[in-house]
Amino acid sequence: MGSQGPFPKAPVSRERLEKVSRSANLPKAQRGWIKSLASRTTRISLQLLLVVGAWVLAGMLPGVAFWIPVASYGVLWLVCNLVARRASGFDVPLSRGAVVASLLTLAVVSGLSLWERRTDLAWSEGLKGLGQHFSDRHRIEKLPSIAPPIVFTDHPQAFYVHAPEASRVSWRFGEGGGEGGPVLDGQSLGQGLFRILYDPRQQGLPPGEMENLSSILEVDGKRYPRKLLKVRPEAHPRWFASAPAQGIAAAASEETDEVFLVSRQGLEERWAVGDGPTEVTFLEQGKVLAVAHRYSSELLFLDVATGEKRGALPLGPFQTHLAVDPSGGFLAVAFGGLKPRVEVVSTRELSVVGSFPLEEKVDGLLFGRTAEEILVASRSSKTLSLWRWQTKVTGGPPQEIGGPPQEIGDSIGDSIGGSIGDSIGGSIGDSIGGSIGDSIGG
Repeated sequence: MGSQGPFPKAPVSRERLEKVSRSANLPKAQRGWIKSLASRTTRISLQLLLVVGAWVLAGMLPGVAFWIPVASYGVLWLVCNLVARRASGFDVPLSRGAVVASLLTLAVVSGLSLWERRTDLAWSEGLKGLGQHFSDRHRIEKLPSIAPPIVFTDHPQAFYVHAPEASRVSWRFGEGGGEGGPVLDGQSLGQGLFRILYDPRQQGLPPGEMENLSSILEVDGKRYPRKLLKVRPEAHPRWFASAPAQGIAAAASEETDEVFLVSRQGLEERWAVGDGPTEVTFLEQGKVLAVAHRYSSELLFLDVATGEKRGALPLGPFQTHLAVDPSGGFLAVAFGGLKPRVEVVSTRELSVVGSFPLEEKVDGLLFGRTAEEILVASRSSKTLSLWRWQTKVTGGPPQEIGGPPQEIGDSIGDSIGGSIGDSIGGSIGDSIGGSIGDSIGG
């Protein structure tokens, strides 16, 4: 056998290392280090095994949290200590291959465990959205800062700018923060805080179609570029009105304050109107479009051919429904709010010629057999009433046409049950009828 030097390549026991250190005549400090080498390698080996075992045990348990591998490690550590105390000659040598294998096993097992449960682990530990929270915090700490970082195009907003020791703050947005956007001046609230009010209907929409919006904060004459997110809601057209002779139809989108004109070929026009258009109807054989608004006070009339404004009648907000009589001479407008009512407008003179109050919100509006009669449907009171608007009187008591499903089902069930009972006779018919009634009522 060849000489291997005072230190063998393969791991040896603690006694062997002590004997080699004494025979080599090494200094006392080095002999102490060699004396504890075997015990340290054993501890390192056990620690790696314990960590790997903890990850494996944590992967087998149903829960997902950071305390699970920690608790698993503690349990395995106690078990190994109990085994070590009871076993004689307990020694776990550690070679280079064992170190590499242990590290690889640790990386693979722990990596797979974390990857498979990454989403659940993030939720359970409150780490979901941590990156976004850090980004928001960084944006706020970057002075001067503006919040919120979102610009909505469908309603007014208030923005707040933090600029310590500033005396004047203004804000503009546009393509690259250029000169094309409106200049919005900030109102000082004290302690370096400024408030900026922005109304897209009065001060214009942010330019461009992209979601990312560039803007410029000007603080005491010095400019700072800031990025924001532009949010434009999608259109939700509803309550269609048609003009069959013209081959067109129209609908209003309350979310985007627009009116859409559609033909047999598809979308023809998209017009911006007042705040919160609720319903539209055609006049003059499809040449004029009337638009009601929930928040604007005007009843708007548009030229269908050009989209230009033909006229407007200030009636007040909370306009909900429209109806035109067959002759086209009168237009009924239903109002919600605290004082529900119906107003009748002369389409030739664009003036109010009659009205009558209501107790319930209007859900449907229609002219009757003549231009003097108006039918009003209300979902809240479950009634259909007939009004003569020139005299402000009803054509009789409101007719109740609805009710809770159970009540309707019971009445239908009683009727069917009675018929079957008469034909079959006795309690059998009543029983069958009652069962059918209960089923329909349910």
